[in-house]
Amino acid sequence: VTLTALAAASVQSMMEEKRLIAEANTRIASIAASVEDTVLASYHAKRLDRIAKIVERLRTQQPVLGLSVCAMGPSASSSAGASRSIGFPRGSGWESLCRSPMTARAVHPDKDISWSASHSSQVFHYYAHFLEGPAHLARASGGIQESLVLVLAQDLSYLRGRWVDSF
Repeated sequence: VTLTALAAASVQSMMEEKRLIAEANTRIASIAASVEDTVLASYHAKRLDRIAKIVERLRTQQPVLGLSVCAMGPSASSSAGASRSIGFPRGSGWESLCRSPMTARAVHPDKDISWSASHSSQVFHYYAHFLEGPAHLARASGGIQESLVLVLAQDLSYLRGRWVDSF
């Protein structure tokens, strides 16, 4: 009887964790959609202070740890292209997400990518959202040769103990 109860609790906790991760993914996708236009306009206008303010607001109101705008494409691997990728809050190293193979998979419209990674006792959830690029802009002839991808990071460590609440 105890073994059956333990097995049932295990299945229930796995289902609850998957549900909570799906909720977190839906929430982060909604956040990405709500800030993409402002972030893109501010990035092109080199108004990085505006992006920093958005990130600070997200950090206080949502479970967002950081944000990166990644320049992906042929010039992105050069030092000039790499410097076009930027992370917020500044100095926190979030621009390193731009080198992730998962981020590189989001260089096409309607191809958002999400993934999770553990580091020590923390679980991070990342969401990469296409902003613009040659495949997106018809006027890209001679213009944009790289794609821009928005990456949001959130901490899902709270989910590890959350399954106990399901009992």
